[in-house]
Amino acid sequence: RRSSAAGGRRIAEARSGRLGLHLYDKSTLEAVAKQAGVSRQAMESLDDQLGQRRMEWLYTLLTGENATLDAYRHHLFNMLLTIERQGGVILGRGAHAVLGSHRVFRVRITGSERACAQRVAQREALDLEAARKKGRAVNKAAAEFLQAKFKRPVDVPEFFDLVVNTDRFSDLDEVTELLLKAMAAQGYAATKRSAR
Repeated sequence: RRSSAAGGRRIAEARSGRLGLHLYDKSTLEAVAKQAGVSRQAMESLDDQLGQRRMEWLYTLLTGENATLDAYRHHLFNMLLTIERQGGVILGRGAHAVLGSHRVFRVRITGSERACAQRVAQREALDLEAARKKGRAVNKAAAEFLQAKFKRPVDVPEFFDLVVNTDRFSDLDEVTELLLKAMAAQGYAATKRSAR
C-alpha cells in the first residue's frame, strides 16, 4: 500500500527487479476481470468508483455479466492468493488486507502531503495546490476502495510489517535496500514469495 506520489511504484519496481519477481498492479485488475469473465472497463468502473450498486445492476441487466462488488471481491481474492503462492510484488489492490494472515511481507510507503505534492508538481508541471488536490483525490479513492471492498482503513500500521516515510529519504534506492534487508531479517531473502 502506498500514498500517492510517495515513491511506492518506483520502490516496488526496484524491489521486484532485485528479487526477480513479477510486479502486479493494474495488470492484477485485468487478470481479475479476465477470470471473472467481465470486461476490463466494467471492472475498472467497480475498482475506481464506489456506491455504484445501480450501475452494477444496470450493467448486469444489459450484458448478462456479473459485475457486483461481491463477484469482484471473490475474483480479486483468488487472484491475490494465486500470486501469493507463485510469488510476486503486489502494488496496492488491498493485498495487505487479503493476505494479512499469510506469510507475506507487507509494506506501506507513505509521505507527507507536502512532500508528495511537491513530487507531483515537479513531475506533472502543476502548481503546488493543484498537486495537493490531485494527491488528496487519489488517496481518498484508495481509502474508499479499501473500506468498501475489505472493510479496512488504509493507514493502520498494525496491518503492515514495515511502514516507510519517504520524506526522510532523498534516494528511493535506499528505501529498496532497507526493504530487502528487512525482508532478509524476517527470512524472506531465500524465497521468492513476497507481497506488497
